[in-house]
Amino acid sequence: MTVTEYLRRLNLLKYAPNFSKNKVFFLSDLRFDQSEGALKSKFGISDQMLAKRMAGLMSEDKQVKEDFKLLSHNQAR
Repeated sequence: MTVTEYLRRLNLLKYAPNFSKNKVFFLSDLRFDQSEGALKSKFGISDQMLAKRMAGLMSEDKQVKEDFKLLSHNQAR
């Protein structure tokens, strides 16, 4: 999955240029930058809860993925 598609699903396309600037185009490119700290410092995501949510989704945390699936199903983000 591309980072742009992922960010679109999270309704966070405003962060797409930050990922492009760091030459991160696919989620698999983030395998070494999955921590909340890296998301904040490297990609400019200042909201702590958002960084935690994104890190959980990328690390495939089961609870976070279930919550995202439920929110996506209900079209709430």
